[in-house]
Amino acid sequence: MVAAVVAAGLLVVLLLPDSDVPSFTVRLISDALDGAGAPDWLSEPTVWEKALNVVLFVPVGAVVALLRPGWPVLGVAVAGFAASLSLEGVQAFLLAGRDGSLADVATNTAGALIGAVAGRAAGSARHRAG
Repeated sequence: MVAAVVAAGLLVVLLLPDSDVPSFTVRLISDALDGAGAPDWLSEPTVWEKALNVVLFVPVGAVVALLRPGWPVLGVAVAGFAASLSLEGVQAFLLAGRDGSLADVATNTAGALIGAVAGRAAGSARHRAG
């Protein structure tokens, strides 16, 4: 069930026909921080675009690590890389209002790796407790 929700949310965000929602979210965070007097580097939209790309794939890595406990963490990261590369390819070549990016593939893969480590730790803790 959780895997289905994560997959559906990911597909909705990444396969929207235009980038209005992701761009709106980045602008909202950046403007809020700028208005609060945050340093320029912290309110920079590109920082938040990259950070949100990492965060977007953390649940993917965690769910895959929990569902496939036999897979090595790097294997989960490779699966995240393949998923991100596929989705960014769709954005680049099939969605006129979106731009695919290798930088996004890199940040998404980092998120999948972080999620895999967290998922593996959660699975180990659950196994020890249970």
